[in-house]
Amino acid sequence: MVTNPGTSTFNALLNNSVVDTFSTATNNTSSNNFYGFTGVTFDAIRVTAANNFATIDNIQFGTATAQSVPEPFSIIGTLVGGTAAFRIRKKLADANKV
Repeated sequence: MVTNPGTSTFNALLNNSVVDTFSTATNNTSSNNFYGFTGVTFDAIRVTAANNFATIDNIQFGTATAQSVPEPFSIIGTLVGGTAAFRIRKKLADANKV
């Protein structure tokens, strides 16, 4: 991104609410003007360019990776199964003591 010399502000928005923001000096001479957000979920970006002019090139979007979360019934099933196995083992041990 290049702009007229000045300060540009970048806002990451989720449902029209700002979730992250930063401001930085931008200009039209640097070849290393790369900006972005990481670690936040957003559905829109608002850029307020320095002195009302900006050229943006090579926009890149990343995809979020899903984190697996165990469903509650799997956890409950494991606990119930483990408890049942423990009780059966205990009954068999008690029966063999006679």
